[in-house]
Amino acid sequence: MQLLLRVAIGLIGVLGLLLVVQFLIDPAKAAGNLGLVGQGASGLSSLRSDVGGFFAGTALFTLAAAIQNSRRLLSVPLVFIAYALAARFVTIGLDGWHSSAIGPIVAEAALLAIVIAGHRKFARG
Repeated sequence: MQLLLRVAIGLIGVLGLLLVVQFLIDPAKAAGNLGLVGQGASGLSSLRSDVGGFFAGTALFTLAAAIQNSRRLLSVPLVFIAYALAARFVTIGLDGWHSSAIGPIVAEAALLAIVIAGHRKFARG
């Protein structure tokens, strides 16, 4: 079970790094896939740094946690993903329900479930 979790969490990290590369190379396209728009040079820079940074932090700590079997390192992506999921529900509360919210909510809930399972099973170090 632990090996399966480490592989799954490692794959999350690798896929996250691929997303980071997309944000670095073509931020407008990557952002468009998420429903975001970067306006002008400043907007593209923000997509690369702010949004890309969120995914980079999540991906790097997830990958490092899987490699090192570390619960401590997995705490970072756990917080990031939990925040993202909570923000989805805040958005629904403030802006109303959109059927387009289903995919991201399901994806973030699945990621969070895997990361929580890893956090429970990984070593404390």
